[in-house]
Amino acid sequence: MRTITPAATSAFTAQVRQPRYQVLMWDILSSGAPALSTIVTGSALSAASAYMLDVSSNVVDPLSLDEPGDKQASKVTFSLQTHTGAFDPTSGTNAVWVRENQVVQVKEGDATLSIGDYVTTFTGHLRGQVGYELDREAITKTTTIAAYGRRATPAFIKRTFVSRNYERLVDYGTIIQDIAIDQMGLGVNELSRMPRLLGKVTQFAQNSVVDLAPLEAIDKILETVGLAIDFDGDGRLRTYSRNLRRTPDILYETLNLIGRVAIPASEHDAYNSVKIIGLDSVITMQEQPEQELARATVPVGFWRPTHTVGVRWSRGDQVRCATTVFVIQTSVNNHLLLNVGEESYVQVDDFSGEISVDIIKYVAGLITLIIIVLLIQAAVPDICELPGLPNIPVGKILEAIVLQGILLTLALTSSGVYEIRGRPMLPVFKEISVVMTKAGTLDYLLHQKEITNDWLNSEVALSEIALLELIFEISQAYPRECTIVNDVSLEVGDIIELPVGNGMRIWVESLRKQLSRNTVPMLEIAGYLAPRI
Repeated sequence: MRTITPAATSAFTAQVRQPRYQVLMWDILSSGAPALSTIVTGSALSAASAYMLDVSSNVVDPLSLDEPGDKQASKVTFSLQTHTGAFDPTSGTNAVWVRENQVVQVKEGDATLSIGDYVTTFTGHLRGQVGYELDREAITKTTTIAAYGRRATPAFIKRTFVSRNYERLVDYGTIIQDIAIDQMGLGVNELSRMPRLLGKVTQFAQNSVVDLAPLEAIDKILETVGLAIDFDGDGRLRTYSRNLRRTPDILYETLNLIGRVAIPASEHDAYNSVKIIGLDSVITMQEQPEQELARATVPVGFWRPTHTVGVRWSRGDQVRCATTVFVIQTSVNNHLLLNVGEESYVQVDDFSGEISVDIIKYVAGLITLIIIVLLIQAAVPDICELPGLPNIPVGKILEAIVLQGILLTLALTSSGVYEIRGRPMLPVFKEISVVMTKAGTLDYLLHQKEITNDWLNSEVALSEIALLELIFEISQAYPRECTIVNDVSLEVGDIIELPVGNGMRIWVESLRKQLSRNTVPMLEIAGYLAPRI
């Protein structure tokens, strides 16, 4: 609910009204222009008046103002009409004011009010190319304007970011303030309608926002306390409640202000069950699928016939595994003449193990064989079958062969490749969930909405939000519409009560109106039936 001055309250509730509105165009793109934050907060210096143009006299009735809600930006459309073509976007003297991204403000008031008591109901940016039409018969030149509220700012809804880490026990409100200031570039005065503290604090040693757009991140954090975010008419960031079980914000006690009340037909397939998934703040050990924990290549040879290699599942012993399996990928025997190499594995503890390879028997066998051959060749005599020819040194030849065998033995190397597999136990923050279902819902008619929010860290917190969201979703099956005499204090997210039946309570989803001079606007309201407490 918007706060307005006592003078404005009196004028907007008077029996006789003389409605007026003011449309201001701000040049924020030129050199020396005021910052948007000063425009939003009304603190722009008097020198900034050179960058502000009151176009109210050029606005053709009616001006349309639409606040669609559902996390969509508000929109204002109007036409500027002149005989001079001053707002011709290509060559008009006021062309600078209708450039894309310039700022538009709409203020609503009354002939009995001073400008200072007017209520700002829209602040936003021009988007895209303005329309322009020359009517030679009527001798008029018309520029068509469409501007969108600050929620449509691309940097707020499309540009993702990674926040800094927050330690335990940091209030969620502090994180939201940081996002708004650091990522959205908002000033502190633009956050005057934002709670500084939410009463919920971080539960983990490290907490951060990762790869979310600023408004998406803020909406997700506010979801933990049943709030949503929007920009008000001034352009300030604000919150509103999604709790439909609270007392009405505005009570209309007479039908005099109400033009129409409707219960529209609805084919909305409302959710009748809500599942909320959060992240438990208590660490648990969770078994993972079987996977490779470690791999090692173990070399052996004559000079190192036995080799033991230690293996660990992770650096810093982050991974724990109670039972592991030894897998031979390439055996050491693949490189030996005989299958005599021994390969073994011992798990030392939950974090490490040892792989041992032994070919000492193979080396010893080769040495023994060489010695036997040396002894045999020593007894072999030279051969001389023809007189006059030199002896054939059979023994020497055998000795050379044996020496070659010795050298090959000394150079002997082999290696095995081994893998350790297992199902590690990792310390994790497990997902926790709570389901709330409308009483009496049959299984085959179940229509469940699933919400994941890692900022919810206990079943109690999950239950609170699940119930709130379930009531909200069920209420969407009961839309309500009404038209009332314009009430500038009303905002999206308010609950109103009408003197219809036992008192019809409506949670306001959207607002729409058309402003004209000297004509009291009718405010079109669409929303959902809010349950009576």
